Amino acid sequence: MNNPKEKFLKYGILFVIFFTPIVFFSSLILPYSTSHTFFFYGVANILLEFWLYFVITDEDFRIDKRLFYIFIPLLLYILWISLAGFLAMDRSLSLWSSLSRGTGLLTLYYSTGIAFLIAASVKKNGKIYLNQILIFFMITSFILSISVWLGSEGFKLPFGVLQRSGGGGLMGNSSLMAAFLIFSIFIGIYLLFEEKITNRWKIFVAVTMGSIIFSPLFINIYGLFSHHNLLGSARGALLGIIIGVGFSFIGYLSISKNRMVKIFGLISILLSLIIFSIGWVNLVRHDTYIHNKFVQAASGTRFIFWDIAHTSMGEHPYFGYGPENYSIAFQKNFNPKIFLSGNTPEEWTDKAHNFYYDIGVSGGYPAIILYLVFILSICYTIYKLWKSNKISRIQASVLWGLLVGYIFQNLFIFDSVSSIMALFMIAGLFYGLLLHNGVEEILVDTYSKHQLLRNILGLLILVIFSISLYIFSVAPFSKAHLFYNMTRMSISERTENYYKLLIGSPVGNSWDMGHFAGVVYDEYSSNMTDRKKDVNNLEVYKEDLSTGIQSFEKISNIYKNDYRLKINIINLYTAYMYITDTTRDPFLSAHILGITGEAEALSPTNPEVSWRRGQIYVWQGEKAKAESEYKKAIAMEPSLPYSYQILLTFAKETKNQKLYDETLKNAEINVVD
Repeated sequence: MNNPKEKFLKYGILFVIFFTPIVFFSSLILPYSTSHTFFFYGVANILLEFWLYFVITDEDFRIDKRLFYIFIPLLLYILWISLAGFLAMDRSLSLWSSLSRGTGLLTLYYSTGIAFLIAASVKKNGKIYLNQILIFFMITSFILSISVWLGSEGFKLPFGVLQRSGGGGLMGNSSLMAAFLIFSIFIGIYLLFEEKITNRWKIFVAVTMGSIIFSPLFINIYGLFSHHNLLGSARGALLGIIIGVGFSFIGYLSISKNRMVKIFGLISILLSLIIFSIGWVNLVRHDTYIHNKFVQAASGTRFIFWDIAHTSMGEHPYFGYGPENYSIAFQKNFNPKIFLSGNTPEEWTDKAHNFYYDIGVSGGYPAIILYLVFILSICYTIYKLWKSNKISRIQASVLWGLLVGYIFQNLFIFDSVSSIMALFMIAGLFYGLLLHNGVEEILVDTYSKHQLLRNILGLLILVIFSISLYIFSVAPFSKAHLFYNMTRMSISERTENYYKLLIGSPVGNSWDMGHFAGVVYDEYSSNMTDRKKDVNNLEVYKEDLSTGIQSFEKISNIYKNDYRLKINIINLYTAYMYITDTTRDPFLSAHILGITGEAEALSPTNPEVSWRRGQIYVWQGEKAKAESEYKKAIAMEPSLPYSYQILLTFAKETKNQKLYDETLKNAEINVVD
């Protein structure tokens, strides 16, 4: 480890693994993915930049062909999902994802690059370095668990980063935090059975595991003293841990040298798969006991998400809608039942809340198959490591349990930047260990007759990656920071900054811009009458709405598949017309009706369009058209109370008693909640 280049890469890997899940840069966009995403991109970019430079300019860093061969399953998945991204409905969304997620193609690319770098480093340095990485991972996990203890579901320390985190500490979301900490639990068990780890480190690992398991996320010991439930908020992840531990046990039996024990273990695995299949079928099938129990505990919203994903996969079975394009599929196949009071009010979502449905919508059925092949390749690598005595039998079974627990909990949640990094880290670590020859390779600076050409190519790599550092890390973080700041500015300050959203990085233009437009509208809709009467500031409101609408429309004309942005532009127009007394402006009304047509094409089964269009017709004095739109909304989902409320209000204001009585009668028949 005396080679300075090798030191740089080794410590760089430890740096990115340690800091990515815990870093926080004053942005309270929830969850805190923005900080993790662009920090990870930046550091990974620098590490890969210099690694490739070393590979080109120094023969001792050349990449072994076997390294590429062992990564083939992962590379095939990345290749397919990249092709799906090229064919996506919204390519920008596929590449960048949204600011609140950060799980687009760029994250997969950088994670794959880091996995290669980790594998190459472990291949050279062996298990001692692998253990170093895992210990650093556990230190990070300890910090994360403490942030959960001190956060909004624990001791409630008065720090904004913790209080606004939704129980998720430094990750800003309890479900995403729990998904990441599943890795920590099983890595901790793995390290406890590692001979080359000192007892002091094992004590630290055990303490870390305890701080995780008994945190407000899983078994909530604090809840016993604060009148909360013993079970924490991440019950799906806790069940994933239990299932992972159970699979570790039968996995341990399945590789026993005792023939009968081995057969029993293999049969147990087969029975587990059968039981899971039966349970899953009963879960997703409506009106079964398991299904109804799940709805009682977590509402039926997930099943609406999954049904939409299933329908969307049927429409595009080979390449899907594109990575991170679930929001487009969701609106195209929108189910108005999402508005019913028994469901969680999530009429806006960009994830299916099931990782495998997300993959299916992203890249079709082949993407799911290739992803599972990648997971199986890790399982097979673990088996080969056990066979070659590089890890113990119990360590192999624990790693299998980790993968099973991770796979299970992903049935109810989606990935984050940190959990993707963790999975790819596991792949890189054990791929590299499999290729390690048992001794640490000593690197020395070498000279090649082609050194001049190598240096030129290396410098070219440095230039290219330096540019990409700005494009993929610095500029998008600045854009994210602008989004956050604009939600805190006064109206006059915000007006001056709308134009800045149109320049710089394209990150956030899809999906996040629609959310921001909704934030602006909510600010006006909460006290619209008072703002209309506020003569002193009326021009300020008018200028803000006008400038904001123009900016949002320019973005909408580029990213044409963003339904949420279009519907919020309509909302902002209605606010503008009401506040400025221009509700009967025929040209403005015609323009808004044109946007409603575009929104309807993107989401033909969403009654929101008819609600908004009906309001425009009311202002124009076209009562028959307004009545038709409101009835159209009811026809989309006859059990939805809000559609009846709108029509009843309309009938009352137009003094149409017949329509009022007819609507009320239909509501009494169809509305059950």
